[in-house]
Amino acid sequence: MEIEKLNLYRDTNWNDIKLRFCGHSECLPLHSYGPGTRPYYLMHFVLSGKGRLVVNKTEYQITENQLFLVEPDQMVFYQADKEDPWTYSWVGFNGKLAPYFMHRLGFGYPSLTKELSTEIFEEIKDLLDILISIKNNNTKNDLYTNGILLLLLSKVGTFIEDSKELPERKSRQNSESHVQRAISIIEDFYGRDLTVQYIADKLGLNRSYLSEIFSKQMGVPLKKYILDFRITQSEEFLFTSDWSVDYISQICGFNSPSYFSKIFKEYHGISPTEYRKSRHKREHQTVLVK
Repeated sequence: MEIEKLNLYRDTNWNDIKLRFCGHSECLPLHSYGPGTRPYYLMHFVLSGKGRLVVNKTEYQITENQLFLVEPDQMVFYQADKEDPWTYSWVGFNGKLAPYFMHRLGFGYPSLTKELSTEIFEEIKDLLDILISIKNNNTKNDLYTNGILLLLLSKVGTFIEDSKELPERKSRQNSESHVQRAISIIEDFYGRDLTVQYIADKLGLNRSYLSEIFSKQMGVPLKKYILDFRITQSEEFLFTSDWSVDYISQICGFNSPSYFSKIFKEYHGISPTEYRKSRHKREHQTVLVK
């Protein structure tokens, strides 16, 4: 049984950098997330065990005392090891200055991982314990938790003195392979009536050829990848919003709420409503399992 502790923070008016939530997970063997995207930065600190992170076609093997970063709107897949599954704590944050600070700390695809000294990692673990346990129910705690976030990030790495402007994202049309361009289309249009034929037409490719190269590179048929991505996004909305199941099914590209519930139950064994209740129940647990 997977053990998870979550702590969601109330929204504030601070827009520079903002702590959204944090958590701690003892993962089961081969427990995975994705393929999917997050709308915020999500930094994981691996306390024990190991696993892998896949971004684009780059695979990272990650072990104890390492961290890995999920960037906003970046398609990712990560999975716990079969024999030695990882336990990690994580923080989610965003804000208009978050990209600037991540750049100054040396992060940005393909530099998404970092190994920390045992001493620094122990200090970070203490800060994570505070963030996971404290409740943001007043202004004093709002200030305190955001301050802890900044202190934690300061310990992640040394600032780069030679500051450079953030590079603009190059056109996906020119820089990515056919498969990566297909994934980009899925990210942008998964809420519509998206089909393999539509993607092939957008790329100017033969449908069979696209399906063949996608399955070869990604290890899963394109049609299933679209469905996997939709389900993953629906999980995110069920957890982080109070939107109705009907609305979530609509924005995730399902033809009807009943079909969405049927497919979701095939993936998770429970309905979307039960999944939401289960995730929120974990949020209110009071004992942090270490």
